[in-house]
Amino acid sequence: MEDSYEIFQDHMKTLSSFLSVNGYENTNPSYDDMEQEEFFDTLRDTFMNNRELSTNIIDVIGEVKDYRFLLSGIFNHKTEPNKRIFVYFCSTINSNMTSSVQEFLRIFCNFENCKNAVFITDRDLSSTAKKELNNVEESCTEARTMYNIRLFTDKTFVDLANSIYVPKVIKVYNKQEAEQFCRENRVKESKLLRIIVDDALCAFYMASVGNIIELERDTGIESNILKTQRVFRYVANIPYQRKGAKR
Repeated sequence: MEDSYEIFQDHMKTLSSFLSVNGYENTNPSYDDMEQEEFFDTLRDTFMNNRELSTNIIDVIGEVKDYRFLLSGIFNHKTEPNKRIFVYFCSTINSNMTSSVQEFLRIFCNFENCKNAVFITDRDLSSTAKKELNNVEESCTEARTMYNIRLFTDKTFVDLANSIYVPKVIKVYNKQEAEQFCRENRVKESKLLRIIVDDALCAFYMASVGNIIELERDTGIESNILKTQRVFRYVANIPYQRKGAKR
């Protein structure tokens, strides 16, 4: 339990940063200074007091036997009405990975006005389980036009917003803003350097194909004039690769 306590505390700190940079309201209490017993008690109470969250999860998975599920949450965007995100911490130990993904999709589709989700597992999913994520449209009965589901593991769900090894993200331009940016600056999207949509930075900032990410990074030049520079990256799809082709 001690190991879980430390891991879960790190997750809640990372989640707080993730929600902040993506514009969502963090309704969780601050867990920073809590001792282990208080931490787990508060985690359980917060989960159960959110009736929409706890009911949807329990209706699908039954009794919650792993504290990991209690880290999950449903959050509203601060400025965009009807924009929500479902964050699901899933335990795959002693369970079928594909079934875990199917359960996640069922829970996700039960939330109203929710097209964004983060699925965080304790280990890498099998290839078959990952393919299940592509079946979201078949799993949901509502006529939705866009989903943004991001997959993390415990090792990859890290706070990139406060990492000294990652350039500072100034802004993520949505598709309309990206098109306007290209028009105003008279530049073609194809001329911008690209970043692949499954890059860790794109995942943490929920960037989609067609977005533009504005970054600020150090130049490495010892000068009082140009210490940092702004760079722009166009979010592109994963390049198609023929089966058996070498990278």
